Amino acid sequence: MVDLTGKFITTTTNEESESLLRMASARGYRTDIGLKALVNNRLFYFSEFPKWISTPAYFHSPDNAYTYQELFGEEDKEMSRILSDSLRFCRAHGYSLFRIYVDEETMAFKGKAIAKGISGDRKEIDLSIGKPIKLSKADIELLVGCPVEIVS
Repeated sequence: MVDLTGKFITTTTNEESESLLRMASARGYRTDIGLKALVNNRLFYFSEFPKWISTPAYFHSPDNAYTYQELFGEEDKEMSRILSDSLRFCRAHGYSLFRIYVDEETMAFKGKAIAKGISGDRKEIDLSIGKPIKLSKADIELLVGCPVEIVS
């Protein structure tokens, strides 16, 4: 998970802006106007405290500004890379069918990948990709089921 705190981020499309604003809103960032009204902007600043989204009155990208693609990657390129790697795997090992199923859960993305060959051989792999999350001491105590003391 990318930390937005104290960053200037530029976007190139309304879709990138909307995705960024939804992500920030889910992380507790607020704004004085609605998120839909900010979609057309291309430069955003995320303050530390209070968690606030601001847009400069004039578009002047500072030197330390990040682009949306630098922080989150380009979805089309990443999906294309995943597909090409999957096709390369299938060709190299003689599989004719390859499926990936992934569901988002609270703590991770869980699913499976299934490859089937022409001769009927089948390979199935369970996968789990954990999500980085912030937990308070009370959350940890609920997960563990007993009081916790944090020692540094």
